Amino acid sequence: LERLNLNMLCVRGNHEDHEFLDELERQSVQAAFPIDAYQRVWVLKTGEPFVLQKDGESLEILGIGRIGDRKQRPHGEFIQEYERQTLHRFVKGCLKNKHDPDVLITHDKPSDSQSGYGAEEIADVLDQLAFAYH
Repeated sequence: LERLNLNMLCVRGNHEDHEFLDELERQSVQAAFPIDAYQRVWVLKTGEPFVLQKDGESLEILGIGRIGDRKQRPHGEFIQEYERQTLHRFVKGCLKNKHDPDVLITHDKPSDSQSGYGAEEIADVLDQLAFAYH
């Protein structure tokens, strides 16, 4: 984080200015993008691993932003189809290479059939990969 002059990594929530964040995300080729004038607060792109490295050690972080929606509506607060596809490709690659990321950062919780709330995408990822921290 020091080398990047980065103070915080986060994921999108459901009450953000998604049009603004969509434009910043489109402009970035990295797995995260800065959202403040000083470039100290970065938002992780859903399904794209962000790797921190220092002294030969690495920490792989995966973010899943927004909230789940069983109706798969296109509104900005809900996980988008392109994010589902990115997550699917990432998980498939991890399973193929027998690799688990270190940290999962989410805004929503995994889906819960009893309450009907949460993100199925998060539940699917947690069912298939073993993270050290969530």
